[in-house]
Amino acid sequence: MKFREKEKILRQIEEKSYEEELDENDYKILNELSYDKEVMIRDLVAEILVESSNENGEEILLRLTNDKEWLVRADACDSLCISESVTTYNLLKKIAKKDTSGYVRGYAILSLGDIADKINKEDELLEYLEDRLKHEKVQFTKINICTVLYNLGRKEYFGKLLSMINSKKYTNRGAVVNCLKYIANESNRDMIINVLLEHKKKETAMSVIYTINDAIILDIPFLVSLSTNGANNQATTKPINKGDNTLSKLPINLNTPTSFKRINDAKIIPIINITKLSLRIFLLK
Repeated sequence: MKFREKEKILRQIEEKSYEEELDENDYKILNELSYDKEVMIRDLVAEILVESSNENGEEILLRLTNDKEWLVRADACDSLCISESVTTYNLLKKIAKKDTSGYVRGYAILSLGDIADKINKEDELLEYLEDRLKHEKVQFTKINICTVLYNLGRKEYFGKLLSMINSKKYTNRGAVVNCLKYIANESNRDMIINVLLEHKKKETAMSVIYTINDAIILDIPFLVSLSTNGANNQATTKPINKGDNTLSKLPINLNTPTSFKRINDAKIIPIINITKLSLRIFLLK
């Protein structure tokens, strides 16, 4: 079977996973293609399985955390956020410490935060991550550690996370933006929006600018309307409601990579996932 044919099959399973539970045949196909020689096929399997709701999917993801390619391992660790297993939690702790890729360690840490909340391991994870931060050398991984520590109640890590938006690597700056929208809440939303707007004025990487636009308009759950007065832009927020046509009034070219599509008239999603796109660009260089 050619690459495009395999990709088409996986995309069909992916679309199905958004609407209904995957069945035995779906998992059979995902399992078979998780051994495929093409890294992008194995990686797509790992991505799709974030929608898995049974142990068949988790078993495939656990195996993919040992893949020879860091991209597949990173997406497998990312998708394991669905787990409620102490065994998976302990495995991710080992990966977060020992994997040779900072990206893999970073995504393992994000999933640790999700799982710890479900299995009441928050206090243990706090101690573990504060120790990891002392030894971690890769900034991408540090960004994710600070994000999870903040979510676990260590508010002093908010400033450390903000400071890393000035990283020399544009991928790290984009990671900070994604993490800021991940931790956004009622108490910090205005500060985050203002930080992103200020940083956008000096940002040179278009992928980071697109990520900021997505964060401000969609992923932070309040719609931000910007005036068009250049450096004097002011941000105002209001909730997005079902059926709201405010997006059509925003000064955004819907033919650019920041375009949006509405699914079932209730869910607005970005067409491009900048984080995953950046990982693929790096892998193919």
